[in-house]
Order: sequence, then structure tokens, then C-alpha cells
Amino acid sequence: MLKKRNYNFDILRIIAMLMIITHHIVINDFGLQKYLVTNEMILSNKQTLILIIINSFVVIGVNIFFLLSGYFKIKLSLKKVLNIIISVYLIYGLVTLIGILLGYVILDKTTIINLINPFGLYWFLLAYLIITILSPILNLVIENITKTQAKYFIITLIIFFILYAYYKDDVVNIHGGYSLIWGISLYLIGGFINKFKIKNKNGIFYYFLFAIINSIIIYLLFKANKFDLA
Repeated sequence: MLKKRNYNFDILRIIAMLMIITHHIVINDFGLQKYLVTNEMILSNKQTLILIIINSFVVIGVNIFFLLSGYFKIKLSLKKVLNIIISVYLIYGLVTLIGILLGYVILDKTTIINLINPFGLYWFLLAYLIITILSPILNLVIENITKTQAKYFIITLIIFFILYAYYKDDVVNIHGGYSLIWGISLYLIGGFINKFKIKNKNGIFYYFLFAIINSIIIYLLFKANKFDLA
């Protein structure tokens, strides 16, 4: 008997995709990242606050994909690895070609290098490819870990990868949540959630609560001229 597909996860993937698109529109097209990093006066205080709030709600998009990958556990195969590599080259090559034809992209040395190695441009794709290759080992960790050990892992993750790395990130190299180490951590947590059947009926409430708290913290840091932390 075939296992019935849970379409809730498909909906969650679509939502995560929309979150990622919105996140990049906010930080790139509307200039939030440039404003916070370079402190160039390109946005008003009101615009900055609105963009910070929106970004706080959508910035978790990539995290959701890592968690879902761990929740379902990647089944490694040569075909899967090749599909990822071929898809990245085809899509990036097609987009670049269209950009060249429309005059948005200049065919120079940098463009050629990026065509040879498009993974160098997108940290998530490279991280996901490596996690896919490492998935048999990561799956063993998930299958053999105890609930107590999983709790220790998550506590350590919070202390060093979130709290400590928030102020000083030169050792753990989380890069604000954009790194292979972070992706592996979330993959494992996703596996723990499935294995130990962890559920939280108040999940939506906490999502909104912490998105709002995050918005307030970032805006206060911004007002205090702590742009690097913001």
C-alpha cells in the first residue's frame, strides 16, 4: 500500500520559496542590506522599520528547507547528486544567456568564471550538495542518537552557534546563518524532530512572537548605530 502524501509539507515548501524570494527583494532590491552594512542614507526610518519587520518574518525560508531535508532524510544516490549539479549549470547558464542577450550581463572574465563554477555564487546550493553527499553519515547520527544527546546538541547549538556567534563569529563560522555548518545543524535538528515526534501546538504563535522580537532588536540596534549587529 502506497503511503499517502502529506501535502502540508508541499505547501510549506511553496511558502518557504516565497519567503526566500521576498527576503532577497527586501535586502537587495529595496536596499536594506546595503543600508545596514554601509550606513548609506538610502531609506527613511519608516521604510527601514517596515523592511526589517518583513525580513524578520521571511528570513527563515532557507532554514525551513534544511529542516525538511533532515526531517525526511536525504537518500543519497549518484542520480540525485548529478541532478543537482546539472540543474544548477542549466538554470544558471540559461539565466546568464538571457541576461547577455538582453544587455543586463556583460560577457567578461567574471561571467565566464561564474559559468564554470556557479556553485561559488550560491552558498545554499553548494551547502545542500555537500549535505547530500554527507547524508548517509548524518542519517546515521540521527538514527543512533538518544533524546538526551539530541537535547545536548541543541543546547550547544544555541549557546555557541547562535548566542556566541551573534557577537563573535570568527571561530564557529556560522556567518549569520549562511554556512555549511549551519545547514548541517538544521538537517540534524529536522531529523530529531521526526525521530522523537516533537510537536508544538503553539508553533505559529512563537513564530510571530520571535519575528516581532527580532524586528524590535534589529531596529534598536539600527537606531544605536550598531549596523554590523543589525
